[in-house]
Amino acid sequence: MDKSKKITFLFMMIPFMLTACMNDDMYNENIRPSEIRESQTTNEVALTNLNLGIAYLKEGDYNKALEKIKRSLSADPNYGPTYNVLGLLYQGLGDYNKAEKNFKKAISINNLDSSSLNNYGNFLCTQNRLDEAEKVFLKAAKNPLYESPETALTNAGQCLYQNGQIENSKEYFREALQLNPTITQALIKMSEINFNEKEYLSARAYLQRYEEIAPHNAKTLLLGIKIENNLGDQDAASSYDLLLKNSFPDSDEVASLKNTSTVKKKEVVEKNNLENKDLITKKTNLNVNPKRTESTDTSSDNVNPKRTESTDTSSDKDAIQISINKWINAWSSQDVDGYLASYADEFIPSKGLSKKKWERERANRLLAPGYIKVTLSGLKIDMRGENYAKVSFMQKYQSDTYKDRMKKELLLQKINEVWLIVQEQKELYSKNVNPKRTESTDTSSDKDAIQISINKWINAWSSQDVDGYLASYADEFIPSKGLSKKKWERERANRLLAPGYIKVTLSGLKIDMRGENYAKVSFMQKYQSDTYKDRMKKELLLQKINEVWLIIKEN
Repeated sequence: MDKSKKITFLFMMIPFMLTACMNDDMYNENIRPSEIRESQTTNEVALTNLNLGIAYLKEGDYNKALEKIKRSLSADPNYGPTYNVLGLLYQGLGDYNKAEKNFKKAISINNLDSSSLNNYGNFLCTQNRLDEAEKVFLKAAKNPLYESPETALTNAGQCLYQNGQIENSKEYFREALQLNPTITQALIKMSEINFNEKEYLSARAYLQRYEEIAPHNAKTLLLGIKIENNLGDQDAASSYDLLLKNSFPDSDEVASLKNTSTVKKKEVVEKNNLENKDLITKKTNLNVNPKRTESTDTSSDNVNPKRTESTDTSSDKDAIQISINKWINAWSSQDVDGYLASYADEFIPSKGLSKKKWERERANRLLAPGYIKVTLSGLKIDMRGENYAKVSFMQKYQSDTYKDRMKKELLLQKINEVWLIVQEQKELYSKNVNPKRTESTDTSSDKDAIQISINKWINAWSSQDVDGYLASYADEFIPSKGLSKKKWERERANRLLAPGYIKVTLSGLKIDMRGENYAKVSFMQKYQSDTYKDRMKKELLLQKINEVWLIIKEN
């Protein structure tokens, strides 16, 4: 991007005080903008001139913009946002000394102003001062008054990504998405990173999460085409292709796609020519001495068949052990592609899911936790003929949000000399236990525990006990309206503490078990306080996590 274009781009962004890094590789995504808060100054002259300065910047009239910003400073020399905008102005004009001086001044006035910290961090990033930039972004993110720390974390990830520190950037993007699963730039960057690392299923999973919350642009559609082409889903690739050509016909991405198609056609022609040459060579080689070939083929007649069978069985068990290790290692390292590659195409998921939907669900479950650790013990391999084996073991699963322990059985099949999982099931009961009685007891016990959890939730709500109320929700709980968990918690705390009193009562409570670890709870809820009252039907989805039933969804 040449200097004039960069200045124009920057000044277009300034009216919103954007906190995203400026670069050619962006997907036209804006991280949540900061705001100039009128409550920060009572000087109307300063505020009015600052807003006029921003308006002139938008129009490209830099002289008048500078004049208005200086008037704002004359009216109130201690108004931090003015120095923040002035820093952006000088950065766009290429006067980096003045830009830094003004960013520092804004931060010295209010060292908790995350907008100024973000913009200063972005400035440091453009100067390749990466360590300094990272520290400034982290300072912004750790500000307890900052409503969107995921913005600063995404900025840190973007800065490191642009400078080739891919692994470190991934950590920041993941952390940002844990705070706010709807931050689009982090989703796209994670999709792009996984694509570049040939982790195509992970790339697809992140792009699909992006699609649920934001419209496509030319770059995201091209990314979708590339992902699906590598996964071999031509229908999905064609859908992206059609949307790209119809929505952005004059884009560079469409031109890039045409060039790629031309290259591929040339490669196909060359491949066909090579195959034709190989075919001619094979036909020529048909004159090989048949006696010598026969001798070679029959030289193994004296091998002891029993010994061969024993060696084959041992070799197969070693290969199965290697396949199981790869599966567990991919799971523990949250490598979606490696994990799913352990399953055969013929694998049929439980609960009537299609293979494609099961893969999406598994991808999301692997990517959601901060870490995963899976260990096996007591592994036994029972060969079932030459191409099948039953593998049983005790599995221990642990993540930052959940842990369990269960006995599991896998059926593996040797397909093209590779052992793959074709069936998977948990062993819920040992042979000496009466299944019907166990099921009844467990269900009854779980329902009692769920009732206790619901009572604790309602009692904490009615007694305005914020900690007790929030403790009833799982870490995995995703609020409605696209709120981050942290922002939702702040809103709920305010709603609990604002009234003089709260009284919540439930009636008609029904508990519908959904397997061992999930339950749907429905009831009629009556809410009353000194300022408001209502009555509504409500449904909760609860999950048993570390033997405690917690709310993961609320309708």
